[in-house]
Amino acid sequence: MEVENPPGVWKNDVVERKVTGDVLSPGASHSSNGQQLNDTLLTQRISILADEFAYTNFTNIVYITFMGHKWIVNNIQISRPRLIISLGGIYVGN
Repeated sequence: MEVENPPGVWKNDVVERKVTGDVLSPGASHSSNGQQLNDTLLTQRISILADEFAYTNFTNIVYITFMGHKWIVNNIQISRPRLIISLGGIYVGN
């Protein structure tokens, strides 16, 4: 959710929620392509039991905290009553 504070300055207001889910495909890899040099990529897919808030706001999900780290969300597939979330590299955000 974006909020304006002070006038003319916009920032994202982060809302973290705890959810229950299952790991579908465990694993990790190291990439050495130009953009992600030596970045650890989590080749995980996680299936979460989604509530109405998650369905309404799934396009705003940018990271998931998993195994003590924040991971970038690469893709979200809707499979009611679940969301299947594919993770990428480490999230480096505010």
